[in-house]
Amino acid sequence: MLASSAFPANAAATYQYPTSITGVTVSGHPLTDSELSKGSYLINLVKGRTIYFDVKSSRPVNFTSGNGSCAVTGTTWSYNSSTKTTRYTITGTGSTGQACGLYLDRNRIFQAQIINQPTSQPFISDTTDPLTQRVGDSYTFKLTLKDSNSNSTFIVGNGSVLSTYAPPGTTDANGNKVYYYTITAKKVGSSGVYAIVDGVSYLVFSSIVVTNTNTTPVVPDNPYIFTPTVTSDSGKTYKKGIDVSKWQGTIDWDTVKKTGVDFVMLRAGYGQSTIDQYFDRNISECNRLGIPVGVYWFSYAHDAGGAAQEAQSCLDAIKNYRVEYPVCFDLEYDTLRYAKQYYNVTIDKTLASNMANAFCSTIENNNYYAMNYANDDCLKNHFDQSLLGDYDLWYACYPYITPPTTISDSFNTSGARMWQYTSVGTVAGISGSIDMNVSSCDYAAIIRNAGLNNLGGATQTLRRSTSTVWNQNSLTLKLLPNATDKSTPEPGKMSQPNYHD
Repeated sequence: MLASSAFPANAAATYQYPTSITGVTVSGHPLTDSELSKGSYLINLVKGRTIYFDVKSSRPVNFTSGNGSCAVTGTTWSYNSSTKTTRYTITGTGSTGQACGLYLDRNRIFQAQIINQPTSQPFISDTTDPLTQRVGDSYTFKLTLKDSNSNSTFIVGNGSVLSTYAPPGTTDANGNKVYYYTITAKKVGSSGVYAIVDGVSYLVFSSIVVTNTNTTPVVPDNPYIFTPTVTSDSGKTYKKGIDVSKWQGTIDWDTVKKTGVDFVMLRAGYGQSTIDQYFDRNISECNRLGIPVGVYWFSYAHDAGGAAQEAQSCLDAIKNYRVEYPVCFDLEYDTLRYAKQYYNVTIDKTLASNMANAFCSTIENNNYYAMNYANDDCLKNHFDQSLLGDYDLWYACYPYITPPTTISDSFNTSGARMWQYTSVGTVAGISGSIDMNVSSCDYAAIIRNAGLNNLGGATQTLRRSTSTVWNQNSLTLKLLPNATDKSTPEPGKMSQPNYHD
């Protein structure tokens, strides 16, 4: 997030600077006009190391060093007329203690000083080994500073491959300063992931992004634990759930049952008719143990007819099992990319909405409870909400890095009835990270009492315009407990495989 700070009125251009210039903390505040005009703020450079910073300006500007034998400047991203931003680099070239000025259009903004490279990393990271990600996947890692008086941020070496989300640090129960940083894979390639502590950058790990991998994404051996008690401000308890697929491997469902999970959303399959290779085992185990189950189907359709066919494949997959939660349509970025790459079809908002309606209406016409899944970006930019049927929403939004303790009834986002609030939760009995969810509805009771999902009772003929089956409380979400920061990272996905699975 950029904070506005300008040069004095006689300067050639107006600039905006981040609170932290790629890790160069300015005592927790944006650079002020007086600090900029004096050009006296000192940044630390290690010889041979490079740091990055962004300048937002009304026109291209020149970034130069006053002494090339001390530090040299460069440009990583040229001026972007749309975002009005340029990314510059500074590389230390001098000897320890040497200093020089750094200038934008002859206005000195920094002084750089060469320092010795610290002998050890000033932090502990739960991820150090190389990471393999699929395009669209998000990954969160934990960084703990050894000195609680230090400050950190992070950056990636190749911003075209990875995007970043860096919320402020928190303090844990032991007084340690902890950061939870998220990277999202944007396209195929590779990039280093760097922590910048007190002005010095350190490589934490590297990430290789591929279109698909048969390897389960790497996660820490001992990931941090999410054990939220989820209640509303008024004391109403919501149902706690998880969603899993083949990527979680063989699950010890007896152990999962003991954790108190209220429901599970299982991936039944994807594409025209491919069944998730662990689906039959997962749903059989959940049925055996009495864990309420819903399912989702990841779409690779490129028209409404294809989405309806996927719905029929999903119905065929679940017909011999007990399904007590909704049957959900899952259209994501891979859906859009696959349609364009293999069929030259651009799925616009109207088509995406028609596909969701085709899937959900097919589910409903077979007396199952239908639902649509979407993250915030898809909901706003890839669906036309006015065309979507009145289907319940499973909403993916990851504002929380630490687990939520409450969900407020006072902050309305999108009227979701199920919220996927993180992709890096952990549950005993399951290896690695999983998605965590809460639901405002006791779907098992609603569906059972309505006689839906082949569960017996007085089966209703579904007519959304008149039925009262769906008149349940919406899940109104408060994105952060203190309500001061509504910013979110790029919403995550359900750890889906790509289309060459």
